[in-house]
Amino acid sequence: MEPVQLIRDIVIIGCGVFFIVGLLVALIYVVPLLLSVRRLSDESTRTLMGVQQQAKTLGEVMASVRSLTEGVNDSYRRSIDPALKNVEEITERLNKTAREASYVVEEGARFAHTTLEHATFYRDRVFKPLIELASLWRGLDAVRRALPGRKSKRRR
Repeated sequence: MEPVQLIRDIVIIGCGVFFIVGLLVALIYVVPLLLSVRRLSDESTRTLMGVQQQAKTLGEVMASVRSLTEGVNDSYRRSIDPALKNVEEITERLNKTAREASYVVEEGARFAHTTLEHATFYRDRVFKPLIELASLWRGLDAVRRALPGRKSKRRR
């Protein structure tokens, strides 16, 4: 085997090993990250559903409180009015907090989705060339073995 061919083979093997090691390192860090992001997204979605259910229940309670206070005469209404204002302020604050929590959960889900898309994109950018390189290498190796006069000239 000529020195140029030997050097070329060593460089090709070295590059292949480098790409495989890089791929393994990327997979070791990206896959757990994606699984963690997915769990976070699922938990956030479940939490948001619970908050939305509580907000709905609180809205129904507020409707009941309003209809009850309208049934009371003017004298009772004067004594209940300050307490009713406090309940309305609390309800507004709770609704605002629920909207903000919903926004945070949506942003988290959007971030998780974007992260998953990016990870898939880079995975495809790394895997496909490696698979093609491995296929090319096997094809070239098969051709090299099939050539006459090249039966066993391997170095030890």
